[in-house]
Amino acid sequence: MKFSRHSGFTLIEVIVAVTILSILLLSIFFVYTNIVHANRRLELLRVMRDNVRLVTETIASDVREHGIDFGHYGSLPAVYRPDFSGSGTTILAVGGDTRYFVVNALGSVCTGEMMRDPVQICSFAREHAGTIERLTGRRVDVRDIWFFISGDNLDDITNADYVPKVLISIELAVAADAGFSSGDTGISSLRVQTTINERPYQSSP
Repeated sequence: MKFSRHSGFTLIEVIVAVTILSILLLSIFFVYTNIVHANRRLELLRVMRDNVRLVTETIASDVREHGIDFGHYGSLPAVYRPDFSGSGTTILAVGGDTRYFVVNALGSVCTGEMMRDPVQICSFAREHAGTIERLTGRRVDVRDIWFFISGDNLDDITNADYVPKVLISIELAVAADAGFSSGDTGISSLRVQTTINERPYQSSP
């Protein structure tokens, strides 16, 4: 009588197979995690850049249409009043009864100390004729803002070198309730600087 031998896996073969499978699964997991983090990073950068673009384009439109309101700063507290020599201010006044500044959730103006406080969520705002409109979304937090104004409100400006201008320095961070975290994305904040000029005065021939 003949007996058939049933082939099977030895313990060593099973251990090797499980080890290889575990390595493959871990590799897939790490690749997937990196893809997710990369997508979240790109999404966060897009959100921040979109907010910065909206802010700068809105300011540029107002400044070029109405000009910088130099006379407005005389009525402000000294902490907000620039001397036009590089000291900067956190409020930008534009002609046509328009101002730009940063506000908290209650609508109060955020000071530099409040903007640096991670508990406070500050938004960039535009005030026109007494109506305040928030320009930055809820997923970003304004951590720093400075307007460096140069030039003077002279009526006889004919040289583009002396056109009033404002350098905007703005830093945005991830809002605490935005669904993002710096650990997930590797991004803690985004700082952008840009300069906006008034249109030079052109005297008629």
